Amino acid sequence: MSASIVPSKTCTGRLRRTLLAALAAITLSVPLPFAHAAHATEGNVNPVPPSPLGKITLDIDDSSAPNHIHQTGTLFSIGVTPHLAAGDSLDSAIKSIHFSPGVTPTNMANVESAVSILTDGQLSYGTNYGVMFDLWRTRGTDAGGNITVDNDHNYVDVIVEFTGVASVQSLTLNGYNMNAQFSMRTGTVTFRAPDGTETTETANVLNTTKTTTASYSASEPKLATTVTFRVYTGVGNSWKINLTELDITGKVPTTTFANLQSIAVEPGIEPYNKYNIDQAQTLLTDGLTSYGSNYGVYYDFFGKLLEDRYAKITVELDHETYIDTLDLSAFNLNSYFSLNYADISFIDAAGTSVINTVYGTGNTNRSGLATVNFKAAAGGVPAKTIKIDAHTGHLLEGSTSPASKLNLTELRFTQTLPGDGPDFHLPENVTLTAQWKNYLGQPLGAPIPLTFEELNTINSPSDLPTGYYGLVIQSTNDFVIEDRVPGEAKEYGFAALTTPTPRTDNPNSAFGMVHANLNDPNIGGWSKTQSWTPSRLTPEAWGDLMEDRRAKGWEELPLAHAELWHTDDYQLMPQQDVDNLADTFVKYVQADPDGKYWELGLEENLSHWAKPYYWENFQAKTAAVREAVYDLGLNTKLIYQLAEPTGRKPTVSQFLASDTAEMFDILSLHPYAWPDFPSPETWLPDILDFTRSEMAKNGLDMPIWFTEVGAPHKGNAPGEYFGYGDPATDTTHVVEGLSRPEEASYLNKVYTLGLQGGVEKIFWYNYKDLNQRRYYPEDHFGLIDYWGYPKPAYLAYVAAYNQMDNKKAQGVGKFGDVWVAKFDGADKDTYVVWTDPSAVPQAQDLTSLLLTDEITSTFNTIGTPIMIADAKNFIIPQEPVFINTAHTEGEIIPPAAPSDPYDDAIRAMSMARKSQAIIRQRPLNQQP
Repeated sequence: MSASIVPSKTCTGRLRRTLLAALAAITLSVPLPFAHAAHATEGNVNPVPPSPLGKITLDIDDSSAPNHIHQTGTLFSIGVTPHLAAGDSLDSAIKSIHFSPGVTPTNMANVESAVSILTDGQLSYGTNYGVMFDLWRTRGTDAGGNITVDNDHNYVDVIVEFTGVASVQSLTLNGYNMNAQFSMRTGTVTFRAPDGTETTETANVLNTTKTTTASYSASEPKLATTVTFRVYTGVGNSWKINLTELDITGKVPTTTFANLQSIAVEPGIEPYNKYNIDQAQTLLTDGLTSYGSNYGVYYDFFGKLLEDRYAKITVELDHETYIDTLDLSAFNLNSYFSLNYADISFIDAAGTSVINTVYGTGNTNRSGLATVNFKAAAGGVPAKTIKIDAHTGHLLEGSTSPASKLNLTELRFTQTLPGDGPDFHLPENVTLTAQWKNYLGQPLGAPIPLTFEELNTINSPSDLPTGYYGLVIQSTNDFVIEDRVPGEAKEYGFAALTTPTPRTDNPNSAFGMVHANLNDPNIGGWSKTQSWTPSRLTPEAWGDLMEDRRAKGWEELPLAHAELWHTDDYQLMPQQDVDNLADTFVKYVQADPDGKYWELGLEENLSHWAKPYYWENFQAKTAAVREAVYDLGLNTKLIYQLAEPTGRKPTVSQFLASDTAEMFDILSLHPYAWPDFPSPETWLPDILDFTRSEMAKNGLDMPIWFTEVGAPHKGNAPGEYFGYGDPATDTTHVVEGLSRPEEASYLNKVYTLGLQGGVEKIFWYNYKDLNQRRYYPEDHFGLIDYWGYPKPAYLAYVAAYNQMDNKKAQGVGKFGDVWVAKFDGADKDTYVVWTDPSAVPQAQDLTSLLLTDEITSTFNTIGTPIMIADAKNFIIPQEPVFINTAHTEGEIIPPAAPSDPYDDAIRAMSMARKSQAIIRQRPLNQQP
């Protein structure tokens, strides 16, 4: 549920430092979206919204504080739900379990203990320790004298009755399999709905050496008062069933269209053609998603502007309710059809609107279904009216024109219905606490107990210096914090930052951000947010967009790929298409003459190179573009990307040896260190040395940029899968991922070693987590999380940007176990120092490591000021530390690598050279 900010009438005086930028003397009230549910009442279709159990507030005051907590996303909120939630066990909703065998058993055991045995979470028992039925019955002998068994009646019905109405998602019935006498043959599941109707589905059965399992998963949750699980024995001469565990997942019931009043659909502009508009409500609520062309609610926007190619669906409900999920489906026949994205507005009874933009699958699969899917945070979104602007116009790769047709087939939404579920009570031993911690996870105070059904206040830490502040919410296993597993804590990050100076356009900046938030005042330099899209942006509009970027203090790095550039490379690109690409490209370069750089293609070494005509087409396209921009006389620089060079060195060699490489001005590397993301000093210098060596072999001398680099924060639950495969079965695509402090340290080392290694510009990937899938690394590269709360890496980026940008790299070297890098500024220098991760931090004499002992300020890796009481005995951590000093001429000379890394004598000579290098660089009036 969205948090609301209300004025505080009780805050007076200078009580606390501010927790939100530019907000003073206010109280942030956040409902906990959980309420007591009554027993189900028949015919209850107009429930009232749930009443919260309590609130957590952040009491805010002190508008004159020098620092403020910066929050880049939505307002602070915390949702705590009972353990019974979507995907969780419905054990506590079970009223009874009883059995009805198909024949009178010869023997049975533990039937009276069924509920406790089948819901205790234990899967493995020996024979007779579960709920056991022996269905052996001799029915006679066949013609050969063999004993026959009545397989048709060798089954047991496991009848589960709920205390109210349950919304069932999946069921699994586990059994023990000791020998050939035990097994499950087939199974069915019967759901008895509240109106008494029954639906029977087939279960999947799997027998292994020791276990036997019957399972069923519903495509959509099924409302049921009773579920009957029928399992048959009788594979061969098996006749015994020993049931050990029953798992039923679901949630407190939700429903679709329970209080629907009307659905209306209207186009964004008068379409070229349309069908079935009058039947919209029926078609969109009949439960069917698959239609052919022209059979859904159909609009053809051929010839209309892209921004007008949408259909507005207006859903009126008879009263305000809480929307949990919303799914919209569309039919995709070919590249003319698409459902690209939807703007969804939830409007409550008071008229307040909450808008969400949800991107869909488009028409990338060319046929079948396209969908957009919205899922609310815990508690749902209040709404009496829902407005959905469903946009077509997605450009299929390889096509030269965007889709024009929209064929909507199904709309579904679920809403909270308190009152339809079993009766839940708060356990007496439930605890919920909040605790402030620093970026290393160290407590900044004792845990703060939070009380249900009361107003709670969480005070910010006192005397906030610049830095990261994590508010960690922890519950007992009985309750689940939103997006966590039972008992797992959740951390909400805040960033205390001084008020930034106004951002100005700086093309010389070495810092860049992929998917940058252009309104974030604390980051600047270069943004990488815009691909050229001739189908949507005219050259004039492109020029205006780039000029607007500069006016707001950003320099944009545009990317030309897909439209016009892309070809399938299974045939030669027609010369007409090559000429069209070059002519169009020239128009965009002319429209923005101040834009000096363009990237061509997107990580093509990952897949495109293997296609039969890639290199011929690549050379033709690049040559045409190169010649066209050369004729303009604007000195436009062309950039080519190589993805993942740390694991794909042969692609670096192949590109630099190609005839096309010399047509580019800059080589971009995307050095993602898959899959373990080791500390950058172990791989980054090596890939730069290798790349420059390969350049020299081919007579090239190109600047190197990193236009993408990053590492994922490990977002999964402790001990759970994190990777790119199926979480249930994959073992080969596991990714290590980094902790929060590791991610911050990794970022600073990439910028330090990259800039010292001659990389001209480094673009961090990326600003914000793309999604909330906990197991999927691609969703966790952001400096801020999916909900908009900063991670420590956000502070690390700001610190690196403030400390290193617009300073001259003067070398980096490893001196013993300590790394030292020097950046020269106009009036002060910045040293970046850290202990190698292979070593234990020891006290160091900074006056012998630095070229000056005039230390003016020191900051940790996230920019928090730290004090150095004794510069001759300073323990340098493994995380980079920024040390500012008075300006001194001189370079840190990287130590020469020994020809034999195992030769102790050479290593000793190298260390001697390091020490002499430092002494030589000192001003004559200083002593080492």
